[in-house]
Amino acid sequence: MSNYPTNLTDSQWRFTEKILNDQRKRSHSLREIWNAIIYLVKTGCRWRLLPPDFPHWSAVYYYFKKWKNNGFFEEVLDTLNQRERKLHKKKLYPSVGIIDSQSVKVAHTCGQEVGYDADKKIKGRKRHIITDTLGCLLLVLVHSAAVQDRNGIKEVLPLFKYKFLGSIKAIIADAGYSGQPIINRVKEQGKRIKKITTGLSPSLLSGVGQSIRPYYVLF
Repeated sequence: MSNYPTNLTDSQWRFTEKILNDQRKRSHSLREIWNAIIYLVKTGCRWRLLPPDFPHWSAVYYYFKKWKNNGFFEEVLDTLNQRERKLHKKKLYPSVGIIDSQSVKVAHTCGQEVGYDADKKIKGRKRHIITDTLGCLLLVLVHSAAVQDRNGIKEVLPLFKYKFLGSIKAIIADAGYSGQPIINRVKEQGKRIKKITTGLSPSLLSGVGQSIRPYYVLF
C-alpha cells in the first residue's frame, strides 16, 4: 500500500466506501485508486508519471473517467456538503448561493481551450464557482479564461437551477456579473436582479464577509 501525505485516512475511506457501495473483489484496491487520483490532483503530475506503488496509471484513469461520467464524484461532494451543513445546524439544501470566478494559468501542454482574461491579465482557464454561505462547493464550471463573467453565467445558471430547483432563493454576485446580458439571462430563468450597495442582511448571508461592493442578488 502506498504511503503519501495525500492518502485518505481510514475514516475518510470508510465514508467514501459507503457511498461507493461496491464490495466486489478486484485486481486493484479501490482505496488505492482513490489515493492515486488525489495524489495526481494535488501534485499535478501526469497520468503516466504516477509513482509505481500505485496501481498502473491506465487502471487509475479508467476509474477516474468512470466515476466522473457516472456522477460518483459529485455524489461524494454532495454528501460531504450535507454532512457539513448538518454539523452547523443548517438545512440539508442551501437557500443562498454565492458565485464568483477565478482565472488561472495552465501549462502550455493543456489539451483544453485556453484564453486571455484581459481584466486579470492571465492566459489560461477560468472556473466559475458557486458555494453556500459556509463555503461548501455547490457547482463549478471550467472554461477558457477569455469568457467574461456575464457570459459564463449563461452556462452556470441553468445547471445550478436544475440541481437546486426549489431550495435556492438567492444568488449573491459581485459587480462582474452586472449588465444587460446577465439581466436577460436571469429573466430567462424566471428570476430578477436587485442591486444592493449598502451591505446585505446578516440573516441572508449569515457568516459571509461584506468586503465586496456592490452586491447583485439574483432572486
